[in-house]
Amino acid sequence: MKASIVNRILFKNPEHQVFFDVNGYVVVDFLNDREITSLKKFYDSLEGDLGEPAFASTIMSKSAIYRNAVSKGIGNHFERAMATIFEEVTFFWGNFNIKYPHQNIGMVPLHQDPSFLDERRFQPLGLWVPLIDTNIENGALEVIPGSHHFLDFPRCGGAAFPFSKYQEALLKEFGISLPMKAGQIYIGNPALFHASPTNKSLHPRIAAAGLAGPSESSLRYHCYNESGANNSVDIFEVDRKYYLSAPLFSRPNVKEYEIVESLVLEKQKVTKEILFDYLNQFKIKKDHVTC
Repeated sequence: MKASIVNRILFKNPEHQVFFDVNGYVVVDFLNDREITSLKKFYDSLEGDLGEPAFASTIMSKSAIYRNAVSKGIGNHFERAMATIFEEVTFFWGNFNIKYPHQNIGMVPLHQDPSFLDERRFQPLGLWVPLIDTNIENGALEVIPGSHHFLDFPRCGGAAFPFSKYQEALLKEFGISLPMKAGQIYIGNPALFHASPTNKSLHPRIAAAGLAGPSESSLRYHCYNESGANNSVDIFEVDRKYYLSAPLFSRPNVKEYEIVESLVLEKQKVTKEILFDYLNQFKIKKDHVTC
C-alpha cells in the first residue's frame, strides 16, 4: 500500500488541499458564464478526425496540429480560474472528452490515469470541466475516494487496470457519483480509481480536460515492458510536444527523449478482501461528495 508523502501546498484554499489529500479529488466552481460560452464556441469551431464513437477524446486524434490547437485553446480558457485556485501550478496540456448519446455502450470502465510526473517528488493534477450540467443519466464522473493511496508503483501508458475484475463490486460498495454544474472543475489525483457510465441522454456530454502539476516539475512518460516474471518500466523525460504529437501510449523515440530510469515492477498479490478493507476507511456519505 502506498506510503503517505508530504507534498507542497497546491491549493490556495486549505480546505480544498485537505479534502484532496485525503480523498484524492475535489470539485469546486471554476469557469464563469462568459468563459463557458467562449469555450463552447471554441469547441464548435474545431475540425478534427474523431468521428462519433460512443466515447471520444481529442488526444486520440492522429493530427498533431489539431491536438495542439485544442490544448492551447483550453489552456487559454483555464488561465484565469487556475490562478485563483492554485499556488504555482502549470497547465501542461488539455483535450476535449466527448461522450455521445447511446443506450448501451460508452461506459468508461474503472481505471487510473498514467503517471506523467515523478510522483515520488511531485503531485500531478487531473482537471475535468463539463460544458453542460452532468448527472448519472448523461455520464457524470464516478470516483472511489481514497483509492489513490493504495498502490505505490508507476502507472504506465496502456497497462491494464489491476482490479478490473472487481469493478462492479468496487463501484457498488465505494463508488461516488459526482453530478456537476457546467463550468465546475473536478481536480483529481490521476491515481484515483474513476469511471463514468453510458450517456443515455439526448445530447453529447462534452468536457474540457487537462493535466497540470507543480511549476517546478517536469514531464515523464512511463513505458510498460511486459514479461513472464516481473514486468518493468522505462521512464522517459519528455515534453509537451511528445504528449501532443506522438500516438497515444507510444514508446518515445530514444533519439529524441532520454530514458532517465528503469524499474522492475514486482507483481503484487492483492486480494479483494485486502483492497476492500483498505477502502472502507475512506467511505464518504452520499450527501457529502465535494469540499
